Amino acid sequence: MGPHISSAAWDLLTTRPWQSAAGYRATGAFLLAGISTQELARNLGMLLGGLGTGSLAMLGVQRKKASTFRTADVERLNEERRRFQAAAEASRDAFYILDSVRDSKGAIRDFSFRYVNAEGERRLQVKDGSLTGASCLEHFGRFFEQGQIERYFEVVETGASLTVELPVLSVGAKIKWLRHHVVQLGDGVAISSTDLTEFKAVQDRFQSVSEFSEHIFEQAPFSIIATDGAGMITAMNIEAEQLTGYNSQEMIGTASILLLHDPQELQQRAIQRSEQDGVMLQGIDLISSPTERMSSPSALMSKVVVGKNPGSHTLPEQDWTFIRRDGTRMPVSLALKILTGPTGERTGMIAIAHDSSKRKHVETDPAAGGLYDDLTGLVSKSLLEDRITQAIKRSKRAGTKVAVLTMDVDNFKRINDALGHPVGDEILTTAANRLIGKVRISDTVARIGGDEFIVLLPDHTDLTNIEFCAEQLLRTISSPYMVSGHAINVTSSIGICVYPDLASDTESLLRRSETAMFWAKEAGRHRMAMFAPKMLEDAYSRLSMEGALRQAMDRGELFMEYQPQVALPSGKVIGMEALLRWRHPKFGLVSPAHFIPMAEKIGILPEFGMWLMRKSCQEAKWIQEKLGRRVSLSVNLSPHQFAQAKLLRTIEESLDESGLHPNDLEIEIIENTLMINSSANMKTLQMIRDLGVGLSIDDFGTGFCNFNYLLQYQVDRLKIDQSFVRQAASDVNAASVVRTVIAMSHGLGVKVIAEGVETRDQLKFLLRRRCDQAQGYFFARPLSPEKFVEAVPGIERMNLSDPSGERAAVAIAAEEKIEFIRPTSDGSMRPLAIG
Repeated sequence: MGPHISSAAWDLLTTRPWQSAAGYRATGAFLLAGISTQELARNLGMLLGGLGTGSLAMLGVQRKKASTFRTADVERLNEERRRFQAAAEASRDAFYILDSVRDSKGAIRDFSFRYVNAEGERRLQVKDGSLTGASCLEHFGRFFEQGQIERYFEVVETGASLTVELPVLSVGAKIKWLRHHVVQLGDGVAISSTDLTEFKAVQDRFQSVSEFSEHIFEQAPFSIIATDGAGMITAMNIEAEQLTGYNSQEMIGTASILLLHDPQELQQRAIQRSEQDGVMLQGIDLISSPTERMSSPSALMSKVVVGKNPGSHTLPEQDWTFIRRDGTRMPVSLALKILTGPTGERTGMIAIAHDSSKRKHVETDPAAGGLYDDLTGLVSKSLLEDRITQAIKRSKRAGTKVAVLTMDVDNFKRINDALGHPVGDEILTTAANRLIGKVRISDTVARIGGDEFIVLLPDHTDLTNIEFCAEQLLRTISSPYMVSGHAINVTSSIGICVYPDLASDTESLLRRSETAMFWAKEAGRHRMAMFAPKMLEDAYSRLSMEGALRQAMDRGELFMEYQPQVALPSGKVIGMEALLRWRHPKFGLVSPAHFIPMAEKIGILPEFGMWLMRKSCQEAKWIQEKLGRRVSLSVNLSPHQFAQAKLLRTIEESLDESGLHPNDLEIEIIENTLMINSSANMKTLQMIRDLGVGLSIDDFGTGFCNFNYLLQYQVDRLKIDQSFVRQAASDVNAASVVRTVIAMSHGLGVKVIAEGVETRDQLKFLLRRRCDQAQGYFFARPLSPEKFVEAVPGIERMNLSDPSGERAAVAIAAEEKIEFIRPTSDGSMRPLAIG
């Protein structure tokens, strides 16, 4: 009889009752269709792991004469068959009996199903025995990788069993793991299939926990040293190596933790407690003899006890002195955790230590404190610099990368000025908490002043992960903030620098990440930028630009342009907005979005403002004379300009010098200006109005003002921000904002002007909503005084009710993108949209 189970035997087990098939072998063993019960049980056990085979093994009987063989024995065997089938059908494992299907040359090309238990049918999504005789490749092929079933052909040919673990694609496109045990069965195979999915999940979770624990151990920002029960070192993390100067490989298994202690300090503390039988030092029972202590540290550690209280396994932090490998003394704070076995025996110890020299310096010199930010609790710059230095050291050893991300809140000063410092502080605190919630335990988030944050990302292996982390942080910090009942939309800009790719030390990492952040801001804000050497050139250019801007007014490089403002629906030009321009002899025309913030940063914006007021009043008077009629002039003032003590005198002098009528001048301020120092603003605004000068609120809808201020400050006109106007014809929410502003303003007797009108559809929407006035590229771009005078007749000839065509640029898409600026292969800088 061969080493496999014959088809006849499986016929007995799975299809036919055992009746006349019983008999005896010449050796005296009882037979079933030519197979001894011992062989049958052995092979079944190999396949089924013992399922249902115990009773079959018991059927090995001593030789009986055929004449004495009883019907009762056959019935016993039939009962055993039924038990096997019941066990197989109830099993959580799937069982398959497959017959070989051979081609004309006798080679196996497929299997057909002979028997499948209930679990097997469930996995293959069939019922009621419909698989019998069906193709195995056809049904298994839906779930198994190609070539898997073909491996089982070899089991038939060689007779060798096979055990494999394989992934399969189950219902719902989910991956399941199975273990197949395959044995030869006649001219076919028998397969038992165990579902390992839950086991694998547990295994993966265990692996993840193990890897996470290892990661925490290695990346912890403090030293961890583990010992065995005798005090011999079994593990040291990177911080411990740096703290002690010892390499873990030379310490593990060969050195006691006492090697790190100052022996004189141990002896002094022993003397202090000489009245005891031994000296209790953080759980180490030091015997009084210095000779024994130093000559046999392992024996000394064998006397480790938990303390006077046997139930106390954690010993609080105390100050000690370590002797580093180079002989220098290192003050440390040391805490111990005693590890015990099931019966209370000591099995090891965990020591946690960190350098306490800085703390001691702070204690003796209060001016040396400030390791953490008072407002947010984040790490301060001094502690951050230390952590960056340590991260670089680890990076050199491990061959990893260290990233420094510098970020700040765009236009934070405007928020502070509008809503006050308490609201600004709340935004900073919320931003800090958001950043902490997004980083790993090994990362560091620091606030280094104002609205500037720095995130340290150590131990990365590639730039892609760093860029992904930066994008997530940018989205996190830029989500809306609910502060004191206000929904505040905040954006941020991030600069990135990476060691060793782009910087060589802590100082250059910090400096270059800040340079990259400024680049991101100048590219339009709400962006990320990876540092590139070209940025240093641009930084020098920026310094040169700032110097040039300081001299621009004296050199006559500043000039004014004016954008027409049109009455609706008549189309008559009734006013103009004054816009400052700078033409540099080398750089050409410089964008106001670039040089206005620069002027504010270097403190010359008030000076520019006074020049702008005088110049625009003079040119407005000239335009009026050329047109032969009065048109109004709108001049923008920033919150900083509005707070200048010389503002009122500048306005008076500009009107007197130019001869422009006060009623033809309108001051535009952003709505948040009204909320800054309201009592002082009320006085300033009243004095301006006493001159006969009008008041307009610019960019209405983007700040925090409400309609009560319109009454309180006697506002003449609201200017709807262009972001709403651009979307009003296509976006329901923007349209609702515009409709509401127009309706409520008219109810208060306030006129409304829409800025940024660029398309016919936008104009038609405004006409339907009875908007009073409009300005934008649809009518004209900003123009010189001469071009303005020339353009007025053409603008006024436009038929605003004509539904045909468009005159202006296509509206800018409303969808916001985050751009990541990185150097290209040719060294130039290119923004890439990332979401």
